[in-house]
Amino acid sequence: MKRTPTVPLTSREMDVLRLLARGYTNKRIAATLSISPKTVEACLTRLYTKLKARNRVQAVTYFLIHRKSLESQETDGQPLDDSSSPPGGNS
Repeated sequence: MKRTPTVPLTSREMDVLRLLARGYTNKRIAATLSISPKTVEACLTRLYTKLKARNRVQAVTYFLIHRKSLESQETDGQPLDDSSSPPGGNS
């Protein structure tokens, strides 16, 4: 996986991708970001297209390999604080 997305990811897409990489479900991502589960689904659809991923596993693998370059491409440059509790923690 050496490709980088041709269209930069938005801050919201990066937020969703980071939480996805932490193992969060769509419902938990929605609760964490105060958005609806349908919004999470729409965001994931856009992410899969931009990353040329077919599923969550491919999107997370891509993120883990290309994290630094993806974060530097964010449209507003404001990454989510990655200090949130891991899956199964108090949320």
